[in-house]
Amino acid sequence: MDSLGALVILASVELAQGKIDAAGTGASWPTMALAVLYGAISVTWTLWCVAWLRRRWPSQGAMLARAGRASYTTYFMHPVILTAIMVLFASLALAPELKCLVVTAAKVPVCFALGYAITRVPGISKVSEPASAGRAIEVGRSARETE
Repeated sequence: MDSLGALVILASVELAQGKIDAAGTGASWPTMALAVLYGAISVTWTLWCVAWLRRRWPSQGAMLARAGRASYTTYFMHPVILTAIMVLFASLALAPELKCLVVTAAKVPVCFALGYAITRVPGISKVSEPASAGRAIEVGRSARETE
């Protein structure tokens, strides 16, 4: 952690001396320091958000359980669904930002609904669901019950 603090201080000094353009390009230590900081901040933020959500909503309802079961299939199917929805909304005369919101609002429920439907198909359900999915849910529940 001390080396990370040193990188922050050195990068700040370098940027304060007017070398802000050099810090973002080339193979120099400010570039490497910024890359390390960006990675550390990104991972830390993601882990903090996951921890906050787990504290805020420690249990899941039936809908979240179905979405969790469908998430593996949704991961593989979302590029196809996203492309299809983008093609459907291509002729919509909206600003790109607004179109992004419309496509996102449409694709998330469609992706998870299709993912869940695929997990219900008898032959595909064994392939579309990770082998440890049922075990992970049980381990998580037993860990919470013992606390």
